[in-house]
Amino acid sequence: MFDLPGPTNNSGGSFTSLQLAQALTEQSQALSYGRTVRSKQLYQDIKNKLDIYTMEASKFQAERAMANQESQRVMSSLAGKFSLISKIQQSMG
Repeated sequence: MFDLPGPTNNSGGSFTSLQLAQALTEQSQALSYGRTVRSKQLYQDIKNKLDIYTMEASKFQAERAMANQESQRVMSSLAGKFSLISKIQQSMG
């Protein structure tokens, strides 16, 4: 799991504590950098999806507003026609 500098214990060599600390620090920094990069990529992916969903929600709200206006116009027109029919029926007797 760890790539340590110098000879390994299997080959009979040993590490100084400074070498070991440096190697562990470098690996820790590399892992931290990798996590940071992945976190930034994940954040950007989530942000992009949120932006798309926000645009779609705005589009749907605009479409709903237009549909509501159209339905109000149609209902008003129908109400006028029913009122006219009612007046014709009343005048006929």
